[in-house]
Amino acid sequence: MWEDIRLEYTIRRVKAYESGKPDSLIVVIPKTVCRMLVLARGSEFEVKVDSVGRIIYEPIAKKSSNKAATIPSVPSSRVLRRLQRE
Repeated sequence: MWEDIRLEYTIRRVKAYESGKPDSLIVVIPKTVCRMLVLARGSEFEVKVDSVGRIIYEPIAKKSSNKAATIPSVPSSRVLRRLQRE
């Protein structure tokens, strides 16, 4: 009955740049997003492209021994405003 409702939040605009070989680009994930989603060096992502040309990097949760893998939920708008100020 209800469609899956997904909200988007613009945190910051970033640029892609080359490093080493010119056949790949690097996009830096802002610190705010790393904190929101508890990302760290070595985090893995699934890369997708949608029908309107957007690139989607979806974090892949690491499975712990006893718990199901989870990705943190998106914080409230109040928390987002605070993170954007940092």
